[in-house]
Amino acid sequence: MNIKDKPSRNPLVIANEFNNYFSSVAGNLFHKNFTGATKSNNDPLTYIRRNFSQVSSSLCLKKTTTHKMDKIIHSLKRKDSHGYDEISTRILKISAP
Repeated sequence: MNIKDKPSRNPLVIANEFNNYFSSVAGNLFHKNFTGATKSNNDPLTYIRRNFSQVSSSLCLKKTTTHKMDKIIHSLKRKDSHGYDEISTRILKISAP
């Protein structure tokens, strides 16, 4: 991997470079979207309302069955990683019944 135009095979250096990059993404996006924003319009919700023509606060759910939910859960790949809810698909599959 090239880091600052120099090849590197050191796993620690590579990991740190990935960490630096991904930990700066949110800040870079914020600055890109809110550079020059005044105090009254630097709120992310204001940005969304200004840039999207229809902002909906409603959520519509379709009816489903336990059989359909079971089928969806069992179609997921078994992983130990998790999302925002901190529930892995492995735990979800074990606890589905």
